Amino acid sequence: MGAVVYVVVQDRILTANLDLGFIKLSLSTLHLLVYGGLLVLIVLFEPKGLVGLFQRFVKWWERRSARPVTAKGTA
Repeated sequence: MGAVVYVVVQDRILTANLDLGFIKLSLSTLHLLVYGGLLVLIVLFEPKGLVGLFQRFVKWWERRSARPVTAKGTA
């Protein structure tokens, strides 16, 4: 699943262009740098991949749902 996401991101990088007003920059010339940087960031911050991201989301959702509901305006 992660490979599919990564291929889609790579495709978007190869077709993306930045327009900075005075400079138009095609990311296809820098695609290996951007692609490699993205890979490094994913490995550093989400080493378990999409499964780890999903597990963190489930834990967050459970904590969010387990909070006690308090009535506002009560003394």
